[in-house]
Amino acid sequence: AEFGNGAADDPFLLDIAQGIRIDLIDLRDTAADRSLNDFLEWTSSNPDVAVVDHGLVLGLEEGNTTISAAKRVDDDRSIDMGSWEVRVFEFERIEISSETGVLAVLQGRELQLRALYYDAANAPDPSVQVTWRSKDIGIAQVNQEGLVSGLAVGTATIEALLAGGETTAEVSFQVLDNEVDVFTVSIENQMQSIMVDDSIQLRAVAYSVNNIEVPGESFTWTSQIPAIIEVNDEGLAIAKARGTSSIWATSSSGVQSEAFELTATAEEVTSRVGSIVTSRGGTTGTVTVFINDQDILSVRLNEDFFGANIPGPVLFLSNSETSVSGGVRIQEIDPGDGNNREFAVPGNPGIGDYDYVIYYCEPFSIIYGSYLLD
Repeated sequence: AEFGNGAADDPFLLDIAQGIRIDLIDLRDTAADRSLNDFLEWTSSNPDVAVVDHGLVLGLEEGNTTISAAKRVDDDRSIDMGSWEVRVFEFERIEISSETGVLAVLQGRELQLRALYYDAANAPDPSVQVTWRSKDIGIAQVNQEGLVSGLAVGTATIEALLAGGETTAEVSFQVLDNEVDVFTVSIENQMQSIMVDDSIQLRAVAYSVNNIEVPGESFTWTSQIPAIIEVNDEGLAIAKARGTSSIWATSSSGVQSEAFELTATAEEVTSRVGSIVTSRGGTTGTVTVFINDQDILSVRLNEDFFGANIPGPVLFLSNSETSVSGGVRIQEIDPGDGNNREFAVPGNPGIGDYDYVIYYCEPFSIIYGSYLLD
């Protein structure tokens, strides 16, 4: 595959309302247009953040999503063609932070805020000045240097604005009456990826404004996309399908954590074993379709394989137990024992493209063995 925006492992960064195109290219095709996009099924794990159509991704709102492409084999099965992480955020923006790293202060105290402007090229410009404003002056006030004073217990919205007010940012700022209230909740797990059908125990911790752990808190758990990651009342996350979901923990005092991104991945299939389902003339045993060390799809006649003694025996890959029509002719072989003989498949199709290996008498167009792949 070739990609239109950097390496395959790098996340795509999108501005809101910006679009990019992910192109999957068939490098074996010599035609002018080698794109596979129109033949694939495209999905976004979080369509509120970005949507995708034939590989064209459009950013809608800030957040993260996983774009996936799959090739449909039949009604029940498809082949994973790849996935790409996308982060959507406003390139021209203001980011507000504090000198302590938290947006809270005790009643009667002060805290210095800072505002940093990013231009349309996503480059920071510290020389740009902002105007500060509190929307809740009875709870907290802010001067034009960004110094916030906590007046009364509660939550105030603090704004930073550019001249003209076209670019603004706001944060929720808390004024607390003591140092032991829950101020933040953190999901503290190092592992951020699990296999589909596996589970992981998540751990949430509540902290005070002074970053001291608050004991005795219970938590409720929420998953953005339960069809991908399901979380029970004890914080056990179960991967249900491939993709990424945000997870939040909310303390019994009502404080919610930041989103914790957990990704479910599926193990790549590199081999499939075929068992005999149609036999003639004593053909029996098993075969294996696999990807060899050179990334070439191949067929192995296993040790227990036996092919009937027929004229012109040929191996095929097919999607039918009773026909080689539409399949791939591999090559003519010698009948008899398998002896772990291996044959490369012409054209190097995908390992999930076909469901049968056919042992075929080509001169008389008769199938002597059909092997269903797992």
